[in-house]
Amino acid sequence: MESYRYLCTGLTLDLPAENPTRDTTAAENFRLKCRTGGHTGQTSGVEGIEKHVQANLVILPKQYAFDFLLFCLRNPKACPLLDVTDPGSAIPKTVAPGADLRTDLPKYRVWRHGKLVEEVTDISHIWRDDLVCFLLGCSFSWEDLLTQNGLPPRHIEMETQNRARAQAEGKGTHVARTVPMYETNVPNVPSGPFAGNLVVSMRPYLPEDIPRVSEITSRFPSSHGAPIAPKTHTHTHSHE
Repeated sequence: MESYRYLCTGLTLDLPAENPTRDTTAAENFRLKCRTGGHTGQTSGVEGIEKHVQANLVILPKQYAFDFLLFCLRNPKACPLLDVTDPGSAIPKTVAPGADLRTDLPKYRVWRHGKLVEEVTDISHIWRDDLVCFLLGCSFSWEDLLTQNGLPPRHIEMETQNRARAQAEGKGTHVARTVPMYETNVPNVPSGPFAGNLVVSMRPYLPEDIPRVSEITSRFPSSHGAPIAPKTHTHTHSHE
């Protein structure tokens, strides 16, 4: 059973269901802030949640769930599974017991028939009993560790500068920056209707910094860790 669970989710003993003594207060408070509309932007570099795993969320009707699960297992670097809910359940029992995936994210993009139809902060009004939630590891999880080691990602540095400039100019808001992302020419292994090329996030570093950055990020295979293509002047991380 343990090997099956590890295969399907890439879990570590730090996750709440495996280590109930771990302090998850900061993560719970942030989810509550999202639930009440207090945070509706991206979460890279957000203070207070640096020590916690972040995740991408995919929600699909049950009729497509097996094909997508198989897609994730065939493409673990692109879609590292952290948790999968039961049909109709919005509670990720393994990684965030008590969370509500209908309300606890900053914002949701709703797609129908391959087209983006709306962006909302709550999907309770469109929730159905046949929906299955997939939580996938996210590279935002280890960005703070890079910063602690004197290797802050460029987009976080620029975001910090923009926030300080906006405050100095008396502006309440500014355009938030997130990590650059690119579609490669590397095909994923298809499964049913799910296919397409690998998408990567990119963080540039000096050539002499790449070995240290690779060492740090390689510790997080279930959060898009380790570069898939370090170049001469850039360090290209795995997928978002």
